[in-house]
Amino acid sequence: MNVTQLLNELAQQNIRLAADGDDLTVRAPRGALTPWLREQLQQHKPAILALLRRDVRADAQPAVPRVTPDLAARHEPFPLTDIQQAYWVGRMSEFDQGDVSIHFYVEVDGKSIDLPRLEAAWNRMVRRHDMLHSVVAADGRQRILEQVPDYRFTVADLRARAAAEVDAALAAVRDELSHQVLPNDRWPAFEIRASLLPDGATRLHLSVDLVNMDGGSLMLLLDEWTRVYFDPTTALEPLELSYRDYVLAELELRKSPAYQQSLAYWKQRVPQLPPAPELVTAGGPRGRTRFVHKTAKVERATWERLKAAATARDLTVSSVLAAAYAEVLAAWGKGPDFTLNVTLFNRLPVHPQVDAILGDFTSMILLGVEGSAHAEFEARARAIQQQLWHDLEHHEVSGIEVLRELARVRQQYAGAIMPIVFTNMLNLGAKGFAPLYTALGRLGSVEFILTQTPQVWLDYQVHEDAEGLRLTWDAVEGLFPPGMVDDMLAAHCRLLRRLADDEQAWRGPLLLTPPDQLARYEAANRTEAAIPDVLLHRLFEAQVPRRPDHPAVIAGGRTLTYAELHRRACQVGNRLRALGAVPDALVAIVMEKGWEQVVAALGIHMAGAAYVPIDPSVPPARLHWLLAHAEVKLVLTQSHLDARLEWPADVQRLRVDGDDFAREDDAPLAPAQRPGDLAYVLYTSGSTGQPKGVMIEQRSVVNRMLDVNQRAGVGPDDRCLALTALHHDLSVWDIFGVLAAGATIVVPDAASVRDPAHWTALMRRERVSLWNSVPAFLEMLVEHLEHSPGDVPEALRWVILAGDWIPVGLPDRLRAHLPRVAMVASGGPTETTIWDIWYPIGAVDPAWRSIPYGKPLTNSRYHVLDAALRPCPTHVPGELWIGGAGLARGYWRDEARTAAAFVVHPVTGERLYRSGDLGRWLPDGNIEFLGRADNQVKVGGVRIELEEIEAELGRHPQVRACAVIARGEPGGARHLVAFVVPHEAEAEPEADAPRPHGADPSLDDPAAKLEFKLRHHELRSDLAGRPAVALPGADGDPLAALVAARRSHRSFRPDPVPLAALAGLLAGLRAHREGDLTRRGYPSAGSLYPVQVYMFVKPGRVEGLDGGAYHYDPVEHRLVRLGDDLPDAGIHAPVNRPAFTAAAFSLLLVGQRRAIEPLYGAQARDFCLLEAGYASQLLMLAAARHGLGLCPIGGLDDAAVRGPLALDDGHVVLHSHVGGLPDVHPAPPQAGPLGPTALRAWLRTRLPEAMVPATYVLVDALPRTANGKLDRKALAARSVADTDAPAPAASGLEERVAAIVADVLRVDRLERDQNFFELGATSVHLVRIAGRLRAELGCQVTVTTLFRAATVRVLAGQLELGAADEAAAQIHQQAQGRVEARLAARARRGGRGGDHA
Repeated sequence: MNVTQLLNELAQQNIRLAADGDDLTVRAPRGALTPWLREQLQQHKPAILALLRRDVRADAQPAVPRVTPDLAARHEPFPLTDIQQAYWVGRMSEFDQGDVSIHFYVEVDGKSIDLPRLEAAWNRMVRRHDMLHSVVAADGRQRILEQVPDYRFTVADLRARAAAEVDAALAAVRDELSHQVLPNDRWPAFEIRASLLPDGATRLHLSVDLVNMDGGSLMLLLDEWTRVYFDPTTALEPLELSYRDYVLAELELRKSPAYQQSLAYWKQRVPQLPPAPELVTAGGPRGRTRFVHKTAKVERATWERLKAAATARDLTVSSVLAAAYAEVLAAWGKGPDFTLNVTLFNRLPVHPQVDAILGDFTSMILLGVEGSAHAEFEARARAIQQQLWHDLEHHEVSGIEVLRELARVRQQYAGAIMPIVFTNMLNLGAKGFAPLYTALGRLGSVEFILTQTPQVWLDYQVHEDAEGLRLTWDAVEGLFPPGMVDDMLAAHCRLLRRLADDEQAWRGPLLLTPPDQLARYEAANRTEAAIPDVLLHRLFEAQVPRRPDHPAVIAGGRTLTYAELHRRACQVGNRLRALGAVPDALVAIVMEKGWEQVVAALGIHMAGAAYVPIDPSVPPARLHWLLAHAEVKLVLTQSHLDARLEWPADVQRLRVDGDDFAREDDAPLAPAQRPGDLAYVLYTSGSTGQPKGVMIEQRSVVNRMLDVNQRAGVGPDDRCLALTALHHDLSVWDIFGVLAAGATIVVPDAASVRDPAHWTALMRRERVSLWNSVPAFLEMLVEHLEHSPGDVPEALRWVILAGDWIPVGLPDRLRAHLPRVAMVASGGPTETTIWDIWYPIGAVDPAWRSIPYGKPLTNSRYHVLDAALRPCPTHVPGELWIGGAGLARGYWRDEARTAAAFVVHPVTGERLYRSGDLGRWLPDGNIEFLGRADNQVKVGGVRIELEEIEAELGRHPQVRACAVIARGEPGGARHLVAFVVPHEAEAEPEADAPRPHGADPSLDDPAAKLEFKLRHHELRSDLAGRPAVALPGADGDPLAALVAARRSHRSFRPDPVPLAALAGLLAGLRAHREGDLTRRGYPSAGSLYPVQVYMFVKPGRVEGLDGGAYHYDPVEHRLVRLGDDLPDAGIHAPVNRPAFTAAAFSLLLVGQRRAIEPLYGAQARDFCLLEAGYASQLLMLAAARHGLGLCPIGGLDDAAVRGPLALDDGHVVLHSHVGGLPDVHPAPPQAGPLGPTALRAWLRTRLPEAMVPATYVLVDALPRTANGKLDRKALAARSVADTDAPAPAASGLEERVAAIVADVLRVDRLERDQNFFELGATSVHLVRIAGRLRAELGCQVTVTTLFRAATVRVLAGQLELGAADEAAAQIHQQAQGRVEARLAARARRGGRGGDHA
């Protein structure tokens, strides 16, 4: 402990020091000067004396003024202190928890209490202490009343009452007084009652408003009251000092320099403070605010050992208690960084009687607790102590003033800003204040005690008494989940006891989750079961001999029996195996919905390979990328797609519906693969800008298929509607799960795959009993049934929903049509094999925020972990980590991302997948899903990484910066919104990059700049006619070829750069040892080589390298990681930002002046620049040789890179390059202004339609958080509208259609050319629109039509054509009817004529 820290600790304990010659005089409260403090004072005595003498010389005036009591003005009004004002205002109804006051209530049961004598003692206290007869006026000023009458206790005689009546009466008093809000403008601000009980005891009820006194004053009051009661002759020193004198003296201190210095400190500190602890809440208190009181004790022996353990580490016990409290708050909150509201009791020594008067001497410190979840407890406690001491040096500014500044900075004027409190009463005991329980214990046993404070959620109070450490937690009832505060307090006590007795607790990992909760988690994860050693297609083949003629697939009016399906799959398998298909090789399936997909998947497995499904609707560039990345040589497709799609030249395509397999052998094949080989690879959206291929093994799929079939009781009589696209993993069960059970797959028509009318017709015709889809599809079905109740598919018995949030009302809406249907909510990332968690949906509580996620399925394990990979307590959100047999092998050809996502737990050794999802355990052992921890979203059941869209959007040459968010509630309609900062090519240079001194401003114009270049000022034009010698040609010179190949590249492909290519680029800068010196491939002044090389690597853009900052070590030829921080494009001038955005990495050349200035002085920078030029030339030549592209860039924002690169003041940034894989066919520059139409068209050539944002908003800049990161919350809060302004509806029909669509989509207005999907329309919306159009306009429109006619203009046109066709049909029918009527009439007339003939 240094001198400053020691003095702060002494000040906290109210220990005063003075210099008396060479002696140090100490004035301390009784018991405050511990042996340890005496030792510290002796150790630091010389330094303390020097400081005290210096202070006396510098300022003869004392820091704290001495007060002379102003007896004449004693009863004049005076201001409330800051804390009193906060309490007084906080109880007003306009504020949260405004129905409570700062209040203390206690019940004490005593035997033989003499009530008249106790009453007299109380009135003596009232006469003695000014603040017991004070009031607060309506203007917010307080006044000590000159005289008040004697106070009389209210006595209730319950001695003759029955037990039940006594209990009811006592409960009524407690209910009334425990949360009493006494008027501040009238005396008294307290109420005392006594209840005479049947057993002869007396229960005292004491209710006190604490706006006029703090905890120390209450302790003083109760101590004096009880002492005077037992001994009325007790002499108490008359009080001259009033609280008024104290308050006015404290106000004078605000004029001091110390106050101004403290104010400056806190204004600088406030923006750095973390938020309050974000504890789990249960939605807030219901009705009036009520507090609950929780108590616990640490026994005296344990408490003494804890104090000794703290002292041995130079830690104050207050710091240890605060740190232990912080551990609990972190475990039940969002993490280890937050601000704690620390209450202190600090009476300034303005008068000898300052410790004898009542008043509110409370001070608050907003203590920022900031530390890694991985740090040891001792280190965190020490950091808290040091921060607290530092803050206490600036105690002159009240915590309330700091709170007000915090509210101003954060613009947070409503609600509780810092509602989690730590009230440390230990120093009061050191000052001689008797503990509350000691004073009250003189009267009897404390039966109930409660304190409450406005705008406080949880107040932890700690004080010491004869029994040890007493802990009190007062919390708002109903604000936290049931039992949570009890769990937290119990965990806190367990931790304190461990710290007292277990050395490892100070250094090892701390696990605070209650043991009973850990046991419940383990029980939920006890899912182990044997997995049959069998392959997926063998499960199907086992069914073939049992039911060869049973329908296996019904699709497009065609039925394949088990025998026929097996024959066709064997043909495919034989052909593929002959073409080289082997285990763990990938064969692509590029198909639309149809029976062919089932044949293809089975045939690939029979060949021994794994399949990779690709959506045929993806843009050609993405199709090519996926086929190349998956190393696909063989593709199974359909004839119409084979003719329509743009295929790469190096893949062989086979048409399953054509004659490519007609003559192929259909003999069964012996299995080539094993259960540990791949079954399929599914590509999902990737956060690095590129999709990632999830590798799932056979054994994992077999486990899940058999498990789900057993749970759902799937058998041969079942039929499943296969709605899910093959590239979504729910389709795996539609094929392999259904066929393994001998059931039938019913495939909807590809053209009607999103039309619920088609589904219901198919389901009714084919008696479909099983449904497996994302919730949005089921919601479409329900919407359709609500408009067409006659279409109910009566055979449907089992529904599995997964892949997205399930609307809470959806199960009951389906059961309104199918009361006996069984429904299951399931889920799990693609990386854990389809589903791995399961919740049978029974009765749905309307108060639920979501349908529970459920419990782990067979051979699956779920963990809710914090940042240190510790289990989170029940109710507390954490990240979902998944283990078990379903885990993917990893990501195809991506070891870096595999290592980042699939981790071995450091304690348990279990291999886990880091899902990025958030969840929490519920008390019943189920898990609740809470969303994402990152920027991955689900839109319409499709998993989308926002960064992948941003990466493609950022490659647009006119986009300077961009961000994409998902709007809408999870489980409801969601759509993507892109915010785009356009690159202004004509921007003024000085706006972003100052023009170099002396540069010609006229050359800012691009045309003038080009003209300047074409004048070739670099060549001498004055040498014409002089003799010259022609040099031999350089044909065949390898250096000349390299120079000729050198060029700058400003466009780069998104593919990752091979690490070997980057290593080759840097190899030319290596240092080669020659004795004690080094030599490199380029010269340097004095061979000093002061130029260093640094890199910024974007995530996922260099194979084997995590995103972040690096230093190149030229001696060891390695990249040394410096951190995660990466700059944005704003570090460069506008003209260079597109190149930076597209690049995979930046390479910076940085001079270290200390390595050259001692030898070359002022010329050092010039020599550094020369060396950077030599190095740059080598880099440019090496780039061409290794297939890389570089773009040299001069100026950049030096300040923005110094921190991430850990540069010191000797470093100077000289030059930079951006680089990557060159795009030799870059997109042509975009003509015209940037707008949504152009951006949408750009993305549609690069991304699947589901990833193309619906709305585009052009902005001047993207919002940033205080630490410079993109503020997605601010974007989400913005109102958005597409920047384009389409034309309004033009006809009456268009207006009616627009009104219906706008009402369904809940938008204010709808333009005739606005795409419904770009306004957030989902398939469910289309079903509603179709129903409304049928009901209100009488139009027979299908959902499929709406998918194709998704604007008002096109839809109205379709409806008009349909109406015209219908009218023509009616006219034709009427005409036909008239013709038939005439013919009939003629026949009748002819018949009658014949009769007369």
